[in-house]
Amino acid sequence: MRKNKENFSIDLASQKLKINVNNIWQKKKFKDRENLSSLHRWSWVIKLLSKTKNSPNLKEKKLIEDCLINWCIKYYNTKIEKKNIIFEPYNISERICNYLILIKLQILKPNNFILKNLEKQFIFLIENIEYYKFRLSNHALNNLRAIYLFSVLTKNKKIQKYSFNFINYLLS
Repeated sequence: MRKNKENFSIDLASQKLKINVNNIWQKKKFKDRENLSSLHRWSWVIKLLSKTKNSPNLKEKKLIEDCLINWCIKYYNTKIEKKNIIFEPYNISERICNYLILIKLQILKPNNFILKNLEKQFIFLIENIEYYKFRLSNHALNNLRAIYLFSVLTKNKKIQKYSFNFINYLLS
């Protein structure tokens, strides 16, 4: 685990949380399950960065990367299954997309350990798209968005085409 005792405040779905790199992934009880989802979707990073008009400095980038690496260390050997809120397909989709946004915006450089961890979730996501026959679902679209973006990053043309065609099917 990467260590840093400096506290910072993050915005979740309906509450603020004061944390640091060491305690961010310790078990927490929330009244609203969306706060737990928000924490594990890594959307708090985007919110944290959007608070300032300046680009994040090296210290802030390291803090973010350390938090994400610590998440991967903590959950590396956890069985990925839908009944675990952390690994619900929608949450996996958000986590993948948020990380790819951080890379694309050059806030973080691609980290092989994080990417390997997300790749396991990506495979699970492909097998567990939240698709409901004859119903357009924002969850299915979000799942496919993450699948498409991750396949672009990994240059997997077959999965890119599959996800793009599936999105077109859902929207037609």
